[in-house]
Amino acid sequence: MNRIKLTVRLVVVALVAAGVATTQGATASVKERDATHGDAKQDLAQIKKFFTSHKAQLQGATGPAGATGPAGPAGPAGPSGSAPVVAVVRTDVTVGAGATGTGYANCPSGQRATGGGVGALGGGNAADRIVQSGPVNTAGGLFSATVTGSVPVSWYGRYYNGSGSSVTAYVWAICTP
Repeated sequence: MNRIKLTVRLVVVALVAAGVATTQGATASVKERDATHGDAKQDLAQIKKFFTSHKAQLQGATGPAGATGPAGPAGPAGPSGSAPVVAVVRTDVTVGAGATGTGYANCPSGQRATGGGVGALGGGNAADRIVQSGPVNTAGGLFSATVTGSVPVSWYGRYYNGSGSSVTAYVWAICTP
């Protein structure tokens, strides 16, 4: 009998120490028992049930965020390399009045053409036109011989001068290793 009363009293003291017994009516949930009214296991079951049903009310407010941790170690060095060198190559072509001129912009050895075009100094005139412009897979090769999958190394251009005097047309290529 003394053991049961001692257990119940200890639980009530614990609840009071937590600040719950006086604010949540916990003392009403835990009745002092004697040997004829129950045992310690029943008392503990009631206490567990109380804590489970009031868990949210028993939790305190969220604390402040902790300090930022130290920086991590540096990562390994990346592979060394160099940025690709891109160069523009241009070839000028003098085209007579009413004539068509052809030119190639050949990339340096070991490089390939990734783009290009044809134009005229001063923009040409309304009667001028670009007849052909495109990549070729051999320097001085035929535009029509370049097929899908070829690696272009030059740019081909053909320009028609519709004016009454000669013009300077140009063919240019963007070359990269």
